[in-house]
Amino acid sequence: RYQNEVRQLIIDLKFNGRLQNARLLAEIFRTHAPSNDQVDCLLPIPLHPKRLRERGYNQSVEIARHLSTASKITLNINSAKRVRHTKRQAELSLKDKKGNVKGAFTVNFDAAPRSVAIIDDVMTSGHTVNELARMLKQFGVKTVYVWAMARAGQF
Repeated sequence: RYQNEVRQLIIDLKFNGRLQNARLLAEIFRTHAPSNDQVDCLLPIPLHPKRLRERGYNQSVEIARHLSTASKITLNINSAKRVRHTKRQAELSLKDKKGNVKGAFTVNFDAAPRSVAIIDDVMTSGHTVNELARMLKQFGVKTVYVWAMARAGQF
């Protein structure tokens, strides 16, 4: 759940440059998540180049690096791109979130992997991961998993 210490770890990683929190979040995730030998690659949610320049790093990439090292699953940071600058999902109403990310991603692999785990720091409505998953499926990926470090809201 996106609350208490986990929430603070993510906020400090995402907005305060505490990159060391990425390793801790990955370790917490690995201790609570079932092992999955079916994943061919890890694909962090991409940031738009403008947001990447503003922040200086992609928090999902930083988390995915640690997950990749620990799990020995290939990290792929080049096959998904955010091609449309979107508003921050946290700033939008539930009604507006889906439209905000519609068409925001492109996907291109040399050959589509069989299965991909999307890596996200916080999943709120699920619209962002659903849109990226939709693009992956259109490209030919058979199975898409979502590995979010925390889940906000009711579930």
